[in-house]
Amino acid sequence: MFLMSQIMVSSLFYKYINKNYMITFNMSILISMLYLKSNNFIWNSYTLFMFDSVSMSLIMLTYWMVILSLMASNLTLKNNKNFFLFVFILLNALTMTFMTYNFLTFYILFELTLIPILMLVMGFGYQPERINAGVYMMMYTMFGSMPLFIFILLMNEKSSLLFMPMISLATLSSKITSFWFILATLGFFMKLPMYFIHLWLPKAHVEAPLLGSMILASILLKLGGYGMILTSEMFLYSAQALKIWSPLAMLGGTLISLLCFTQIDMKSLIAYSSVAHMSLVLGSTMTCTKWGLASSLIIMLGHGLCSSGLFLLANLMYERSNTRSLLMNKGMISYMPSITMWWFLLCIGNMAAPPTINLLGEILAFISLMNMETLFSMPLGVMSFFGAVFSLYLFYLTQHGKGFMMSQAKSPNKVQEMLNLFLHWMPLNVLLFMSYLIMP
Repeated sequence: MFLMSQIMVSSLFYKYINKNYMITFNMSILISMLYLKSNNFIWNSYTLFMFDSVSMSLIMLTYWMVILSLMASNLTLKNNKNFFLFVFILLNALTMTFMTYNFLTFYILFELTLIPILMLVMGFGYQPERINAGVYMMMYTMFGSMPLFIFILLMNEKSSLLFMPMISLATLSSKITSFWFILATLGFFMKLPMYFIHLWLPKAHVEAPLLGSMILASILLKLGGYGMILTSEMFLYSAQALKIWSPLAMLGGTLISLLCFTQIDMKSLIAYSSVAHMSLVLGSTMTCTKWGLASSLIIMLGHGLCSSGLFLLANLMYERSNTRSLLMNKGMISYMPSITMWWFLLCIGNMAAPPTINLLGEILAFISLMNMETLFSMPLGVMSFFGAVFSLYLFYLTQHGKGFMMSQAKSPNKVQEMLNLFLHWMPLNVLLFMSYLIMP
């Protein structure tokens, strides 16, 4: 049944490439949702692939964002069919990653997703620096995940148990030291990424094509958070050793929020804001509490929708002004007033203002972290304040002030662009009133 649904979606993708039918793509996401819903989150211990509420939420986010990113990249799809091939391989690899509960299979698929996105960055990027960005991304993520691979081999040798829901039942604390638990988490931290090991992300975003930036921000960064949620019960055996990560996450989130104010490239600023949000995901996941894990999932879903929409807006301005500089794109409210509303809606979503689902995620994260340590209230307050300030900073610099007259900036916006932005914003707000569907 799953293979049939993949074939149906695949055929719809090709139809879109040839005739540009956007409605067909929205039907494909409904097909995938109905298929997942029909299974009622049943765990099947006799198969390699299965899913629960967490993986189903991320699979639906994957299909949704791949479709929206393809809608935004229709010109590239028409000019190069290999572009779609890499995207389709990435879609299937991500779907299988979110459905597997075998630790070794998860690691293989976890690393396999790097290949299609690397091809998208290096093959379809705009500048010669894309080669450097691709090498940075590959080296950071591959070498960072080597301790995770060694941890899996040690676990297989000592306990012969790689089925993740049952690993927590094994007495791993007496067989595998806390040192290896800490090293194993580095593979997930690289994918988030955590501050101090985040340098590959801004480079990859700046050099990637629009589709690469949208998928990288909305889905691939969530692999690290998903891996931590899956292995959170194992962390309980090493809870004392892992408490070091939450203070580091708070420190990193605070520093990266301040670093956002030094950026003059729109894509770079949005990329650094992603690191700030993922720092909150890291901190709340390391609490290993139900509220902490729920907040991590909610923030990941909200960030996936919001950051992808911001990258789309940055690209719309780049196509008309031929620059991503915040200094050159001032006063866009005079040239592109219809886009100003979407900048405002997505920027307030980025700062977790109501009624976006990010608000619920941050409230749960604050509660879980302050439950763990009351002193976390200070860095959390600083992160929340500067998170709002740099979102307003992005909106103010792009929309207000005296801009440079550019004839291209006055070109009318397409209905397809408005529809794409609406499909980013709508679930970001609707999910707040349907949060019971995604709570793990």
